[in-house]
Parts: sequence; C-alpha cells; structure tokens
Amino acid sequence: MSPARPMARFEKETATKSRKAPDPTDLRHRAESRLMGQPWQSEAATTKGGAQRLLHELQIHEIELELQNEELRKSREEEERLKARCSEFYDFSPTAFISLGNSGAIVETNLSAARLLGKERSALVGLGFQSFVSEADRTTFQDFLGGVFSTDTRQTCEIELRGKEREAIFARIEGVRSSVGDECRAVAVDISEHRRTEERIRKLALEKELILKDAHHRIKNNMNTMATLLKLQAGAKEDCGARKELMDAESRIKSMMLLYDRLYCSKDACSLSVKEYLPSLVDEIVSIFPRERTVKVASSMDDITLDASRMSVLGLILNELVTNAMKYAFTGRDAGKIGVSAMKNGQSISLRFEDDGIGIPESIASGESSGFGLMLVSMLAEQLGGKACLARKLGTIVDIEFPL
Repeated sequence: MSPARPMARFEKETATKSRKAPDPTDLRHRAESRLMGQPWQSEAATTKGGAQRLLHELQIHEIELELQNEELRKSREEEERLKARCSEFYDFSPTAFISLGNSGAIVETNLSAARLLGKERSALVGLGFQSFVSEADRTTFQDFLGGVFSTDTRQTCEIELRGKEREAIFARIEGVRSSVGDECRAVAVDISEHRRTEERIRKLALEKELILKDAHHRIKNNMNTMATLLKLQAGAKEDCGARKELMDAESRIKSMMLLYDRLYCSKDACSLSVKEYLPSLVDEIVSIFPRERTVKVASSMDDITLDASRMSVLGLILNELVTNAMKYAFTGRDAGKIGVSAMKNGQSISLRFEDDGIGIPESIASGESSGFGLMLVSMLAEQLGGKACLARKLGTIVDIEFPL
C-alpha cells in the first residue's frame, strides 16, 4: 500500500462527495420561493414603492445567506465524516504507517507502527527512527531516507529493527516525500517470517547439494574400483577374446566415471552442457589407448544443455564409436582423424561421428555380423527416441538424430 493512499482516498472522496458551492441564480430562485411562502409577503409583493423593493431585496439576501450557511454546515459535516473514516482506516490498518522528518525523527505513527516498534504510540513522537534500527543496517536506512528527500521518488529498503524486550524484526520500508511539508510518508511491513523461510530454503538447498555431490563422489569411487578390477582381470587373462571384452567393459565404466566427474564439479547436478562434456569425453577415451599412432580429434558443438540421464546415454554411444575407431579404423596407419559434432535443429539434436579410417566391413553393416558395439549404439539411440544411421564415405560416418 502506498504511504499516501489514505490521504489520497480522503481527498478523492471529499472532492466527489462534498457539496458544491450553490449557483447564484439557483440560490436567488430558492430564496424568492421561500420568501413567497411567508404570509405577509403577498402584500409586500404588490407594493411598488422603493422602500418596499429595498426591503424585499434585503429579505432575499438574508435568506440566501441562510441557505449558504446550511450548505456550508452540510459540507463541513460531510468533511468531518470523511476525516473520521480516513482516521479509522489509518489508525486500525494492519499496515504500519510512519511519518518521518528529514532528520529521521518520528512525526506520527498509526497503531500498527507502534506495535511494530514495540512502544506506546504517544511515546514515539520525536524519537529518532534510526534508534530502532540495528547497527548493521543504519547506513542502509540513512541512504533510504536521503533518497526520499533528494529524488522525490519512492524508495525501498529492508532493515532489522531491534527492541529491548523482543526479538529482532526484519521489515521492508517504502517511503515517498509528502506533497505538503518536508516529511517522509512511509509504510513498514514485517517480513521476519519471509526471511526465516528464505533461510530454511537456503539451508535445505545447500544440504541437498551436499548430499547429491557426496552420492556422485561415492558412485565415482565405486566405478573406479570396478574399472581397476577389470583392468587387473584383463591383464591376468591369456585368452585374447576374454581380455578384449574385459577392456571394453573397463572403457565403458570410465566413460560413465567422466560423466559423474562432470556432475560433481557442475553447479547444476541435474544437467550438463553438451559443449563442455562430449569433447572432453572423446579426449579421455582416446588417451586410454597406447600412443602407437597420432589421432587428431576435431569437435564442433552447439551450446545445448541436457539432463544427466540423456547425457549418460550420449556418453555411452560416443564411447562405443570412439573405442571402435581407435581399435580398428586406423590399422596399419601412423595417424588418423576423428570428428564429433552436435547441432540443434529446431526441436531435435543431430549427433555425428566420423573418422577417416578403413571403414566398417559390409558384413557388419548388412547385419550379417553380430558386432556388439554397433548393436549397443543402435539400442542406445532408440533409448533417446532417435535412430542411428551408418554411412561409408572416406571412412565411417554415424548420424544419430533424437528429439530435444
């Protein structure tokens, strides 16, 4: 509520409901009608003498004055009634109204303001309002008061009010400079409960963040243990096929470890940026393999944010494609290239993986071979609501498109 609203309401009602000054012609007509109703007037009205006409005019003027006095009395009664209503609204409003001088001294308050400040209403007049403000917020209050008197615009501040025999209260104060007199008309609202609620929410959010990060950290540690055990098992196996399968499993776990590492470091533990996550994932997978050849990685990513669940699926898809390329695409070569891109097309996302290797054999593409890696890529693409398309063009190209 605006500080000046009660007075503005009073002025509006006074302007619309108070009786207007009578029109002179109408007043004359009413006075003559009243005079004609008197029993002795009929004889005087027929007399043409100057004395009688003068008497008649004096009588008319007397009646006009009586009518004007009646109108004035009614207007004053209406004004007093409206003032009483305005005073009731002001005094018993649940909003605290305070008038302050330019030095911060209290000029006037209503009952709600007295309750807010913890003192009798009569004892507040003349006291400095800043004496109720906590030491930490006094500069804030002085800036607020200075702004009211220097800018003639509404100013707002939030301060802590202290009392000797009560808890501290947080209040939001809005004030404007009065149109008449050098005073600040202000309203104060108790926002203590709102502040306490905000503090509870902040603490709960902090606790949730700590719990989530702790969970991600524990999961990462567990996966690291699993990857280490798989690596040890792979080293102990003499069978090449079994060793290969164990190493593939290790690579998949490391891909998920990187996702959890990104979540642990992220401000938002529920979503990640494609631009931040996928390029580093590809580099991490490439670094796993022995440096027998030089493989250059090129990436082009739009700044797209996805939830952790879908990002994990994308990570597994790229893990399969990059791992296959590092194992088979550059056989007999000293160098190779890998490209990864993710683009937003309207309401869908297009992911492309390509390499300049020897390409995937026709038997795998036509379905004659049961390659688990490509089968897993196809299943994961369907999990995203999309489809994987394989093409051979100076190497291997895999396109996956899925809804955003």
